[in-house]
Amino acid sequence: MRRMTKQRGKSRTTRRTRRAPRRRRNDLVRRTLRLAPRALLISAAIAAPIALWQTGLIGQMATGLHDGLLRLTAVAGLRVEEIVIEGQQRASKPDLQRSLGVGKGDPLFSFDPNAAKQRVEALGWVKQAVVERRLPNQIVLHLVERQPFALWQHDGRFVLVDAGGVPITGRGLAAHTNLLHIVGPEAPKHAKALHTALSTEPELMQRVQSATWVGGRRWDVYLQGGIVIRLPEREPARAWRQLARYAAEHRLLAKEIKAVDLRVDGRLVLTPAADANTAVAAGKSS
Repeated sequence: MRRMTKQRGKSRTTRRTRRAPRRRRNDLVRRTLRLAPRALLISAAIAAPIALWQTGLIGQMATGLHDGLLRLTAVAGLRVEEIVIEGQQRASKPDLQRSLGVGKGDPLFSFDPNAAKQRVEALGWVKQAVVERRLPNQIVLHLVERQPFALWQHDGRFVLVDAGGVPITGRGLAAHTNLLHIVGPEAPKHAKALHTALSTEPELMQRVQSATWVGGRRWDVYLQGGIVIRLPEREPARAWRQLARYAAEHRLLAKEIKAVDLRVDGRLVLTPAADANTAVAAGKSS
């Protein structure tokens, strides 16, 4: 009896041992089947946006949504009804309006102030611009305009420039003929320093007609009557004051001369009118 009981116990243990791998395999299959739908959903959630992006549908949907929102804001009354321009004196109003790129009736929030600012500041007369949207229906442009400083003759044409040497416009120059007339490729960059030097003697400056930037380092100043004043590279203001003193004491500029050379410190060299051509040629080569 004991032997039979032992044999039955051994057979039960053997059957249990054989069944265990089967159960594990079955459990693994069941878990896999349960997880499969979730894996498919996750894969679809990842793949769908990628597919939409690649086909451009997301961009189209976003654009459509954006346009729809803009239409809603316009329906709600957020349309451009007034365009206010402040600080405009010389800049062309039509040019400013074109550069703003907005018209009455446009949705207020479709207007990009930063892009409009860049376009407006590209105009010659505009030094600085501030562009704002003001609820419920205003676009406001505030300008700081460039101030005309000199007339620059370059490449056979005249251009109005500001004190920083920035070109403004080549149109409507008749209103600015009273400004200093400068000549030379880099003349605008140095015009303000010249003006400062000449301004030290206002009476003499009234006789100035034009100035040429010579050799990239100094000025020749042309007075009424055709007299050329050759200023030095260094301390031109001091030489200009010296000329004013001599002119007052000796009526220098009333004499028959064509050029006054101040390039050598402490010396004043006059060129008589008869030798004018030779003197001017020598001055250009310096």
